[in-house]
Amino acid sequence: MVFWINFMCFSWNQNAMGSGLARTHFSAQWGAGGAEALGFSADVLLYRVDPRNTIFVQYLTGFSVVGLTASANLKTMNMDDLIQNLAETLVFIREHGPVITPEEIERRKFYPRDERGYAIWEDGFTPQMETQTLRPLYRSEKLRQAAGKVSGGGLPDSLTVGNFPDFLQARRALLSQPILTADLNWAKQELQRPRSMLAFALDATFLDGSLAEVSFGYINGYDLPPWDTWVALQYTTGNRWNENILISWVPEWGGDLIDETIWKSTEGCFTWLKFEGEQLIPRGWQECWQD
Repeated sequence: MVFWINFMCFSWNQNAMGSGLARTHFSAQWGAGGAEALGFSADVLLYRVDPRNTIFVQYLTGFSVVGLTASANLKTMNMDDLIQNLAETLVFIREHGPVITPEEIERRKFYPRDERGYAIWEDGFTPQMETQTLRPLYRSEKLRQAAGKVSGGGLPDSLTVGNFPDFLQARRALLSQPILTADLNWAKQELQRPRSMLAFALDATFLDGSLAEVSFGYINGYDLPPWDTWVALQYTTGNRWNENILISWVPEWGGDLIDETIWKSTEGCFTWLKFEGEQLIPRGWQECWQD
């Protein structure tokens, strides 16, 4: 027989930057195996207020900031495959994606709220709301079904690495012609552009929908970037979980937007990737890009 004991305490702290509620949760397990069956964990949630009075949560484990975490080992994938996938991503968006102006981007920086003033998450969106936000961008109907087979309807905890090749094939079949050398060169240039490649740790998200509001819908309520931008999905090992990492492309106009999203990603589930020495190197989970 196994017994669980859970203990939770709350404390309130206030400083010049705002107020923060700290919740400490301890759990322990005892079983017939004695000491070998003893398990222990300690998690801390810190609510803090930034100068703009935006409340967000900082998640810590073992009293060090984690998400994926910072020491996760991002498996090195074949760079030729990565460049090919990125070229197909870019060409698909060029052929099927929306042509959108900077003025239209600015106009769409809006997120709807319900009658209580709460930001709308996934349910409750109307077609009119869609056109007011960044949410529809790079979420083409032509790839919706293929993306759904990868994401299991959108839930990050059900994303399946094994189904990702079928998604790539579905996108490839929609291209007007095979990838050309010029397209591969375009992809190589994009890899070297700052703030062009984003990694998302699927197992680190809280699924609280907060990043949808921060990114005006570009990141959806399940913290997923638009499926047209998906480049690779791979399994990695970290110091807390074994995780799936989704790599996506970010348009040049989205750099500041994603920096803001990363900064407010309370789970630490996003990092920019920098192309160095024929590898994609994480810049740091929950860290904005710094030149």
